[in-house]
Amino acid sequence: MASLHFLKRHDPFRFYVAFLASFLVFSYFAVTTWRVSDSEDQVEEDRCLPETIRTGMDRLDIDPLQQYLIFVTPTYRRLTQLPDIIRVKQALLLIPRVVWIVIEDSDCRHSDVYEYIKDYPLLVYTNQQLANVPSGYNKGAEQRNLAIRTVTSKLNLFHNSVVYFGDDDNTYNAALLPRLLRTKKLSVFNVGLINEAVEGPLSENGKFVGWQTLYRGRWFQRERKFCIDMAGFAVTADHLANTGAIFNPRGTRGYLETDFLDMLGVEPRDLEVLTSSDREIVAWHTKTSYMHVSFTMSKHFSMLVLVGVIFALVYFLVIGSIKAHAALH
Repeated sequence: MASLHFLKRHDPFRFYVAFLASFLVFSYFAVTTWRVSDSEDQVEEDRCLPETIRTGMDRLDIDPLQQYLIFVTPTYRRLTQLPDIIRVKQALLLIPRVVWIVIEDSDCRHSDVYEYIKDYPLLVYTNQQLANVPSGYNKGAEQRNLAIRTVTSKLNLFHNSVVYFGDDDNTYNAALLPRLLRTKKLSVFNVGLINEAVEGPLSENGKFVGWQTLYRGRWFQRERKFCIDMAGFAVTADHLANTGAIFNPRGTRGYLETDFLDMLGVEPRDLEVLTSSDREIVAWHTKTSYMHVSFTMSKHFSMLVLVGVIFALVYFLVIGSIKAHAALH
């Protein structure tokens, strides 16, 4: 009688609960779990590039009679740095006469970065370390300013060239980038956002008439005079040198571009619009993420869990059968 009393406590509901719990435990541990992680995570520091390897402007074979597109790319150490910068390089290799200035926020030039970009024909690779940067600091501003000083100091080589600030986490349209060389002073064009929106100038008959944008400024602050993204404008090296414009690292967040363009002394009505429709997009804002394996179970432990689930299933099936048989008698 005592044994039958024990059996009566094992009803079908308990069986299903136990089976479901066992199945969930097995699924959690037996299947590799993944998470999409932010690309800002820290990476191990690679060794520095020897000082004997020259990567400066002075080693380039520049023809001062030619027009160049000077593509400025600030970069920094992160897990997605290498694939991001390779993607930029592949786009630029399709375009003739592009001087690529890569400025890394670090205490040295890294050999792994150089290994992937050293085959670029017109490469300038340098570094600039920014220590104790405050939280409100505009990332990449000082690196872009270093590039501006580099270009304007060599104005005899680039007086007919065009400067473009292209971050390494964007995707660039190699078919439209050569159009930037039409810039006479300051040109603007479309940038695509990942939510299918387009930010850039509105035009009629090639003349600027307004902005297409989702962001016109912060609440209770001034409206942006130039509602343009960093990847949405280009300026001639001559005009850059004549105005002395630089980026303000400590300026209000969200106003870095408009403050810089304001320093260039051009009114919105005088902007040169290089894209005529939403389908003409020079750059897309994209951000690379990485898949990180957070847990992987060993094969033997997986089999142990599976055996446990099968045992629990068989046990409760037997108990259920015995209970049903006892109820009939």
